[in-house]
Amino acid sequence: MNSLWQRLYDSAWHQPGSELLLGLVALALAARWIVAGGRARSPFLSAWLGLFGVEILLDAWLTSPHSPLLPDHGGLVGSLAIAFVMLGDARYYVLVERYTRDPSPDARPSTFTARAVLAGLAWGSVVSVLMAPLARTVPAFQRELRLIFLTYELMALAQAIVWLKV
Repeated sequence: MNSLWQRLYDSAWHQPGSELLLGLVALALAARWIVAGGRARSPFLSAWLGLFGVEILLDAWLTSPHSPLLPDHGGLVGSLAIAFVMLGDARYYVLVERYTRDPSPDARPSTFTARAVLAGLAWGSVVSVLMAPLARTVPAFQRELRLIFLTYELMALAQAIVWLKV
């Protein structure tokens, strides 16, 4: 018999419930911070927080075990999960690229921003592109999805460290 904690963990209260609730609270706090004093603090940061805040909520809702897209016979949920992982990585690199290229937080959208978004999307896809053939060819990854997750996260961490050092 499953424990209370296991039943809670497997329920919709945990995923997507808690993620959606916490995400909505974070998005509301971000919106409040963005427009403090009646004007937007940073156009880029405002757009970044809004776009990726909604992306996080969609990820929690559409890729959970209680997704409205289930049963998924065409693999849409799996494809969305991969896309959300790549967007999650890109989220970090877009932000860091933007403020590395043009550190002024109040700067208007410019070619620096466009380049930062393109560079961030490129950097954010590196680990996924490297991981895809490994996930298909390494037999251990076929048996244990946790190995894919752990390997992916370690590769993403290594990439971020190398990016920051170089």
